[in-house]
Order: sequence, then structure tokens, then C-alpha cells
Amino acid sequence: MFINCYNINTPLGSYNPDCAVVFQNDTRVYFVAETKSSTVTGERRSKENLKIECGRKHFK
Repeated sequence: MFINCYNINTPLGSYNPDCAVVFQNDTRVYFVAETKSSTVTGERRSKENLKIECGRKHFK
């Protein structure tokens, strides 16, 4: 199940990647994923691609 557990501020507005919380023993592990209808950059709106790039930089 994916939930909204991150709200990342970008110059283009807020970005909310999909994520799931998984427990390994007593440790909480976050799994962050982008679930768009296409994995092809050219098939997504440019604003969405820029927000995804901001999200990548946020988690580095």
C-alpha cells in the first residue's frame, strides 16, 4: 500500500512521491517510488519531470 508520507517543496510547487512504510524487525524503513502512468520521460508533462528531479536531489 502506498501512502503520502513526504511533501517536498520545489520551485514548481509541492511534490508528493508515493511511499510505503515497511517494518524490518523493530526498524521502520521507508520505500519511496514514483508511480506515474509512464516510465518514459517524453510521455510525461515537463513539470512532472522537473518535480521528479527535485525529489531525486532531495533524497541524495
